[in-house]
Amino acid sequence: MGVDTKKPEAVLSIEKMSKYYPVGQGFRSRQKLRALHEVDFEVGRGEVVALVGESGSGKSTIARQIMRLEQPDSGRILFEGQDVLKEEPRGASLSYRQKVQMIFQDPFGSLNPVHTIIHHLVRPLLRHGKCTKAQARGRALELLTEVGLEPAADFADRHPYELSGGQRQRVAIARALAVEPTLIVADEPTSMLDVSIRVGVLNLLERLRQQHRLSFIFITHDLASAYHLADRVLVLYAGQIVEEAPTAKLLSEPAHPYTRLLLAATPQASASIHQPLPATSGHPELVNPSPGCAFAPRCPLAMDQCRQSMPKAHLIGPDHRSRCHLHASETSHTGGPNASALIP
Repeated sequence: MGVDTKKPEAVLSIEKMSKYYPVGQGFRSRQKLRALHEVDFEVGRGEVVALVGESGSGKSTIARQIMRLEQPDSGRILFEGQDVLKEEPRGASLSYRQKVQMIFQDPFGSLNPVHTIIHHLVRPLLRHGKCTKAQARGRALELLTEVGLEPAADFADRHPYELSGGQRQRVAIARALAVEPTLIVADEPTSMLDVSIRVGVLNLLERLRQQHRLSFIFITHDLASAYHLADRVLVLYAGQIVEEAPTAKLLSEPAHPYTRLLLAATPQASASIHQPLPATSGHPELVNPSPGCAFAPRCPLAMDQCRQSMPKAHLIGPDHRSRCHLHASETSHTGGPNASALIP
């Protein structure tokens, strides 16, 4: 039987999303920090899309816009075909919050230390009408069992501080799962966990994805975790998606200079940690940025054109895009510089 290459139905579509924050002192300050600039992507039903990039690249800002914790300055959020910003301009409805859930980075800070574990699960079940009050405890115990906290009765009446970090994160996953969501935004869900238990949590997310046909936006710094869980990877830099590709393709054939440098910076057992990278260190100019590519000041392949105009996202292969002048059609035809050849 051949491999089904049909693209999954889009659950979430982000179109031209931009977000700027005012900076400086005083009410008349006109300076703004560019957090997101015309971000476009989709998440299919049952698909895991990873957002990867350094701190300040815009990953968590995207999550806040999707969760309706903030309002984007422009753009659209289409969820199951509905324009949620237009239909719910004052904030997310209860129905939207039921369908779109979030797992936070800090498994302790996201749980109230005053309340028991059972309280954290019963509350959303009742708030969203998923069961009666009489059924709530039994359903909560089922959720604890589903996320691997067994015997569930031993965990139900404990408080968050009585659990390990991995156990607390499993409770947070159970809470998100309780309301039967369609999409879960997982913001660095394993970054605060011991390395020895990260794989267990990733395997849990993968199992839940398969059993419930859940869609995930998986935010991470860890490319190894993205490889383990994600179907596609979006690489962000300075509030823009600079490369997008299926996970295996992106990790084996990275095209954008920034992606290649991210992979070069990932520790390898056989590599020397003393080998310098060819890029200039630093951070992007986000306040009143120049019109060119944000990565140009650090890029070892930057040309004059890179500093003068922002590159478009070029299709360089099936479902593989790179926002780089090196991949413009005129560059490839004129024998211009090639990122794969010049970056080790």
